[in-house]
Amino acid sequence: MLFFHETSHQGTGQFHTHLIVEKLPASLNTQYEMETLFHQRLPHKVKALSKWKSIDIQRINPDEPDYRRISSYLGKQTNLELIALDPFNSDLSTQKK
Repeated sequence: MLFFHETSHQGTGQFHTHLIVEKLPASLNTQYEMETLFHQRLPHKVKALSKWKSIDIQRINPDEPDYRRISSYLGKQTNLELIALDPFNSDLSTQKK
């Protein structure tokens, strides 16, 4: 899992998080199941998810153009004062589990 924290591009200063997950269990590995998880199940069980903002769930395909697109998107608000990647909560290990 990789977490990226950015401030709003609309000037509000509010943070939002991008979450990248890999190798989901088969029971969750569909667009429908992930949307159900984040839109219906998790908001009632955790306090950290917004209940008023939409959650956008997108599949990343394992081909080079998608990797370039997502890495460019995740680094768009990075500068010397704010590094978007959260290395403390992200799993940066290179070992396969």
